Amino acid sequence: MIARLGPILGRHALRFLLLLVLAAGMASAVQGRAGADERILSFDSDVTLSTEGVLTVVETIKVRAEHGQIKRGIFRDFPLRFQDDAGRLHKVSFDVQSVKRDGWPENWFIERSSKIARLYIGQKDKFVERGEHTYVITYTSDRQIRFFDTHDELFWNATGNAWTFPIDQATATLRLPEGGVVQDVVYFTGGQGSTAREARAQVAPGKNSASFSTTRPLGSFEGLTVGVKFAKGLVAQPTGEQEFSWLMRDNPGPVVLGGGALLLLVYYGFGWWLVGRDPPAGVIVPRWDAPEGISPSLANYIDQKGLAGQGWDAIAAGILSLAVRGHLRIDDVRGKVKLVLADGRPSEKLPTGEAAIIDALKRNGGKIELDKAHGSKVKTLNSRFVSAMEGEHRRKFYIANWPWVIGGVIISFLCVFAMAVTGGLAEEEIVSVLMVTVFAGFGLIVLLPVLRNLGSGLKGKFQSVFFGAVALFVVFNALTKFVGDLAEGGMGLAIAGLVGLTMINIVFYFLMGAPTPLGRRMMDGLEGLKTYIRLAESDRLNLQGAPAMSPQHYETILPYAVALKLEKPWTKAFQTWLLTAAAAGAAGAALHYGPRWYSGGDFSPDRLDRTMDSVTKGLESSMAAAMPVPKSSSSGFSGSGGFSGGGGGGGGGGGW
Repeated sequence: MIARLGPILGRHALRFLLLLVLAAGMASAVQGRAGADERILSFDSDVTLSTEGVLTVVETIKVRAEHGQIKRGIFRDFPLRFQDDAGRLHKVSFDVQSVKRDGWPENWFIERSSKIARLYIGQKDKFVERGEHTYVITYTSDRQIRFFDTHDELFWNATGNAWTFPIDQATATLRLPEGGVVQDVVYFTGGQGSTAREARAQVAPGKNSASFSTTRPLGSFEGLTVGVKFAKGLVAQPTGEQEFSWLMRDNPGPVVLGGGALLLLVYYGFGWWLVGRDPPAGVIVPRWDAPEGISPSLANYIDQKGLAGQGWDAIAAGILSLAVRGHLRIDDVRGKVKLVLADGRPSEKLPTGEAAIIDALKRNGGKIELDKAHGSKVKTLNSRFVSAMEGEHRRKFYIANWPWVIGGVIISFLCVFAMAVTGGLAEEEIVSVLMVTVFAGFGLIVLLPVLRNLGSGLKGKFQSVFFGAVALFVVFNALTKFVGDLAEGGMGLAIAGLVGLTMINIVFYFLMGAPTPLGRRMMDGLEGLKTYIRLAESDRLNLQGAPAMSPQHYETILPYAVALKLEKPWTKAFQTWLLTAAAAGAAGAALHYGPRWYSGGDFSPDRLDRTMDSVTKGLESSMAAAMPVPKSSSSGFSGSGGFSGGGGGGGGGGGW
């Protein structure tokens, strides 16, 4: 018996499974069609205008929900920026008064960004029933009237052009204040920018209102835009006081930014008055020697307010000073430069920087070749020199007052953050603003020292240009993105504020540092030496007690000229003296000039300027080029009127 029932039960079980599969397929198809049938059955916008220019809008939206997109309810997007008759963007209000579903109050909440307010209708943890539902949204909005010379108008995007659902029927009614007369009507249908007029309009018998209705269903992302024209004076045009209060309301972020810029100015001004004012300069008198105790390297340190370009200028000046005084020799063989300790060096106490150079030579067997193969030795020389100079002279002649500058940068960041928070930006927009600010700040931190001190030598200048270009690229791109976003949002004042903050920081970066009283006296003395070097030969000879030009005098001043970046005019003056020497004996001696401390190069009078330029620049560039390249670790890591979608209102919506 059981054996006979087995095949029968098997056939029935197979049929049952087939029926289940078929039923599931049909259910899926039905659900898919239902989801596809979600739509707006009717959309009515009833707008009442007050004499104060405030709109009270009642939107009645009847939808079919099938748990496709519409699960918990619908959402409605409302633009918060409106373009007036002059093409200016300003903010409009969106204040929800009530929300109902099928005649009963419904839960709702709003998420805002700088551009739109999104009204969510429904509960996050509860689905609405499938079928038809009618939502009634009541809200108010202001500043939607367009004022012209001969008339005023209300141009209203009744449905919005960003609905993801088709709209079977759209209607709108615009009601003027009591006593108002509709002078003309206009309407448009279709997608954004369309000028189609597939609707009809009817002015009420009393001409106080106008009604509009579409003559065909609207597809997804299509809408109905309507407008009425009425006489001036019906709605009070904003006064200057109102415009100002609106300006404050429209731009809380930029206002905060402007206040922050003013605060930053006060902060920097106080700091500059307290610590940034330079001591008064003394009388500059031409002199043919440096102030007492100031070596060529230290002259460069004082003149540049620190070691510029990794200190190569100061090191080159120190090397030349040592060479001229017989402590070392510079050998240049076919472009390969070598420093060699001289035999029978004079016994004297050397200045700090020069002592570090001699010490580095002694530690390397009395010589250092300035090439890549000996880059580690050059790096050691550089580090010892820099450490010695900074250790003895930091803050003695010049104080940069970095804490004040860092404080100003922090205030600027806080101002930008406050602008982002008070400017009505969404959380992700605030994060974007902060990221852009950090990148721009990083770029400025890199850029400012580059602007202040370009590196010396070919490699140093290349590095300065390279890092300066990178910093400019970072700052430009960061600010371009930020400024572009702000401009798109109509925040012109914010752009001006950002530019102002940036310029204030850049200006006071250069102003906050100040020489000490000792530094001021040394700078005055060095300025006198600069004046002497720049003087024409005839003026130089008129100075009482000034030494006559000679190879010895030229070489004595040469290291200081290199330190003060005046080696070219000083060498030119010496070259002119060589070529025009009057006394035959002096000229004969001069024409055979060749520095005993340098081997290599052509020192004939007609080529002296080029040869000495090659000597001084060659020292800097050879040392900079010899430095080993640091190894980096790999990284692990809408519009105006005249078309559909124009005017106030608008937006769109969908299901959630």
